[in-house]
Formats: sequence, C-alpha cells, structure tokens
Amino acid sequence: MSAEQSKGGKTRTVYLSQRLRKALAEYGAGKQLGRLDQPLFRSQKGGHFSANTMCQLFLDVYKAVGLSAGLG
Repeated sequence: MSAEQSKGGKTRTVYLSQRLRKALAEYGAGKQLGRLDQPLFRSQKGGHFSANTMCQLFLDVYKAVGLSAGLG
C-alpha cells in the first residue's frame, strides 16, 4: 500500500509473526493478488467487507484471545 492509500497519507509499519506471514502467503497463493479491483477477503455475500466490518472482526478476534485493542 502506498502512503497515498493510507489515512493521513503516511506510511506505517505493520509487524507480522512468521506464522501469520506463512498463512497469508498460503492464502495469497490461490488468489490473483494483482487484481486490485477484487477483494482480498470475500464476505459471505461474495463482495468485499466494509472498513467498519473489518475493524469489528479484528476487535472480536482480539477479545477472543484476551487482547486489548487500545481504543481508549
């Protein structure tokens, strides 16, 4: 993602564990990642997730594993 695509136009570093990197690589191997018009993760309805839905999904995952999202 370029800085222009991010909120505030700033680049950010995202740290991923080796396990998550491997899982994403395996998932991406079956996808056409060059197709920017296609969602990386499809919803049950076949389209893309909204930004709000993705945030909610991550919050649910954080809660399930006992992490705090640090949102105040």
